[in-house]
Amino acid sequence: MSVTPRIAAFAFRTHAHRDAGCTKCDENLRAIDPRLVVPRLPDQNASVGVSIAAPKTAALYFDYIWSAPFASDPPPDDLVVYGATPFEGQLQVLNMGVAEGWWSLDELDGLNLVKGTPAAVREIAPERAIAACLQRTHAILATTVFDSTEAQLAQYQPGRTDVIVSAINSLRIVDESSLSWQQVVSFRSDQEARRKYRRLVHWLDVEMIGKSVNFIADDLAGRLEDYNWTLRKHGVKTILGSLSSMLEPSFIAAASAATMVTGYAAGSLAASLSALSLAVAKVAASVASARISYDDATRVPEIAFVHELSRFEG
Repeated sequence: MSVTPRIAAFAFRTHAHRDAGCTKCDENLRAIDPRLVVPRLPDQNASVGVSIAAPKTAALYFDYIWSAPFASDPPPDDLVVYGATPFEGQLQVLNMGVAEGWWSLDELDGLNLVKGTPAAVREIAPERAIAACLQRTHAILATTVFDSTEAQLAQYQPGRTDVIVSAINSLRIVDESSLSWQQVVSFRSDQEARRKYRRLVHWLDVEMIGKSVNFIADDLAGRLEDYNWTLRKHGVKTILGSLSSMLEPSFIAAASAATMVTGYAAGSLAASLSALSLAVAKVAASVASARISYDDATRVPEIAFVHELSRFEG
């Protein structure tokens, strides 16, 4: 007798809290939707972003983005990363059950996540949990993308790991609600536009290390001009907001050494770049150092990225 998705979903919900690789869990997931157990992995060394709130915007910057197998507004197939890990499967089944009316959000309150995932995953936001599972299961280094600085800070508590936080405020950023996947595909096919967009979004790079404030201001002004040009060219609507990145100093230091910019260890690099603040073409750019609690085993060059709309225009 065949098992209906509803029956399989209830069975998965009650049985899924087992070790990763559980055969029964895989059987239930396959009965719900076979796509839940099929991983879709990126090319080697490609950048991967995990965004729940702004997947289209993330797709302008990252090579691949995470997406559920049956997302309501799915991205093109060639952009998708899905690890088919137990956490991802449970997340999709629980959301499906709420949407279908099989159970309520109140019933899920306090529900334990899948055992066998990293202990830290069980109490963190879905974006960070998914990124951690991708790294642990498939060695994919994914960057979490948040829609507010508040959400990012809630996920990275004070600790002993040095990081560099770069930010650009009062910037016209992409309006996710007005962006279509067709625009995303068109934008990604324009290599020049994509390169210029990326150079502004990830403006704190090896070209800035060891340079004077005047050099950084001039270079950033050029990147801003190119950034605005790319968005106008592709008809991308914008809204006032800010962009910020939480970066791993050791990766920047390593990249610096590879490009013959020497003399900076990870610690001294953070110190040399921190406390930078300047105004360029009506935007405010800054760099600061911080210390967070962060697992060494899951380090990526860009730990987290924030694409945040302003609370008001003008």
